[in-house]
Amino acid sequence: MPNEENQNQELIRFLRLLVTILTKEYGLNSKAIHLLPYSDGVHSHVFMYPSNEYLEGFNNLHEAEIYVNKLIADFYFNDISSHIATHGYRVSSYNITPVKQNIERGGLHSGLVSFRHSLGENDFYQTNISFYPNQDLATNAYNRLSEPYENIWDFLYMPDFKLIRDKMMLEEDTTKKSEQKKVISKISDSIKKTNYSLIQNLLLVACLLVVMYTLAGPILSDVAFNADRFLRADKYREVTLENYGTIQTKEYENNTIVISSLGIESEIFSGDTANTLEKGLWLRPDTSTPDQGSNTVIVSPNNPYTYSNNDFKHLDKVNSGEVFWIYWDGETYYYEVVEVKEIQDLNVEIENSSSESFVTLYTSSGTKSDKRILVLGRLIEQL
Repeated sequence: MPNEENQNQELIRFLRLLVTILTKEYGLNSKAIHLLPYSDGVHSHVFMYPSNEYLEGFNNLHEAEIYVNKLIADFYFNDISSHIATHGYRVSSYNITPVKQNIERGGLHSGLVSFRHSLGENDFYQTNISFYPNQDLATNAYNRLSEPYENIWDFLYMPDFKLIRDKMMLEEDTTKKSEQKKVISKISDSIKKTNYSLIQNLLLVACLLVVMYTLAGPILSDVAFNADRFLRADKYREVTLENYGTIQTKEYENNTIVISSLGIESEIFSGDTANTLEKGLWLRPDTSTPDQGSNTVIVSPNNPYTYSNNDFKHLDKVNSGEVFWIYWDGETYYYEVVEVKEIQDLNVEIENSSSESFVTLYTSSGTKSDKRILVLGRLIEQL
């Protein structure tokens, strides 16, 4: 006696693959298809009448295939009685009859759906499935195939089918591949989501670090400066009018400014454009020089994100009364700080010439591009 469960599973696989073939090759639109396999007593009739209009309800044939596969599966999978009952069918033994006619099922309307499982003296197993479209959907359905297939082997001459020991075994390679693709797709989506999440987190951390660095940068710079000034007091000695004469200055190869309290001992560069700031301290063009008297203007950037040279970044820590000096063309010029202030924007008047010999030093006030720290020094001696 054939195993009913095996027969049933075999038939399920057959019907699902059949629907796949019809979907891909015939657009699920046929007059009639008779399938008469008798191997091991399995006798199946399948009548399918969906129309062209039915297919137009889907974006592509693959969607139609999925839906019809599910339709067929609905009749077989799980418990038939309870499952079919949820779709408006009344179950009586092995005979299933629709409760109401022309139930709309995505274009597959049923005037009759019958399942008959007969196990008699000859252990005969039979299933009949019939689908009927409604009149509107069936307009172009009846002339697609002029003659029904009388022999299943003529219709199913495909590599998806194998006949093993006179028993029809259906191998749904396409379904397996589809399932594999779904698994791979889920894994890929999961990886992408993980990567996106990781990238988002990294970007968030990077942004936070930039903000923290921007906010904390000046504070950390001050802390480092004060610590270094404390540990190396000899380097940051404050020079005033009372003691500047005791300082032994040295000669330099290039023009250099020395502000002892800030530990500055930096070369002064001349140039016509602001690109000179990339080198360091810039002697502004059209202003004076120490040997000519008048107003010598020296500037420096104070933006660590743009320039590597930020010699005047602690210029605001200079005190009035301090003395700094400039070594210029072999001569040393001493200046007393007479004013330290923060100004709004850059007033061109600070670069104007003067009757006395002054040095104007200025830089931006940290990252505040609209403010400047200005130090004004008056010449007290030339050696």
